[in-house]
Amino acid sequence: MRCIIIDDDPVSRRILLEYVNQTDFMVSAGEFESAIEALNFLKRESDIDLVFLDVMLPNMDGFELLDTLETPPQVIMISASESHAVRAFDFGATDYLLKPISYARFFKGVSKAMKWMHPTGAEGELFLKKNSSLVRVPYSTILWVESMENYVKIITDTEKFTLHFTLKTTEGHMPPSMFRRIHRSYIVNVTRIQRIEDSAVVMELDGKPVSLPIGKSYRDGLMSALRLITVK
Repeated sequence: MRCIIIDDDPVSRRILLEYVNQTDFMVSAGEFESAIEALNFLKRESDIDLVFLDVMLPNMDGFELLDTLETPPQVIMISASESHAVRAFDFGATDYLLKPISYARFFKGVSKAMKWMHPTGAEGELFLKKNSSLVRVPYSTILWVESMENYVKIITDTEKFTLHFTLKTTEGHMPPSMFRRIHRSYIVNVTRIQRIEDSAVVMELDGKPVSLPIGKSYRDGLMSALRLITVK
């Protein structure tokens, strides 16, 4: 798991880097003391799996940084205060760590991130609220998620769910190994794509093809998530 650390406190950066180096499945791709430096890096690098992001940063805070990224990696937010936790999860954070951070708490957070990336067993599902009930929805049955201004629609093989979330927040709850943003208004389950034609992906719903547009800025990320074999 490739990660970066964004924190203006050198002691905090050093501790997090030590924890990353002690964890076999993790590697640091960079450490940054400013959000602006990190933002420029993230716009160049598309293969970052996890970001450790301090809430309070000079010039641009952690939430402002997330708001500028169209397809943010998983994020674990860090802070010396509990007061930003609710907002962090609203932004789709995988976890929220309070300073000073112990290795045990760090490992719990990155393990949660790993489960999102590689869902198996119980981790391969969501529970979505429908009326007064919670409905179990396996990730494999979700076809796509569509943004409708202040809410999203989750389209599955058999049902449609409406949630009062942003698309960005919803994306934070989807395992990136299965789901990719293809447009500012769509996230698709890449394992359910039937084919790609020109600037659209074709899904199948109720036995009928459904075309969803691919935004220009999302095409490279989608292609990197697919196993492409050229047939002559």
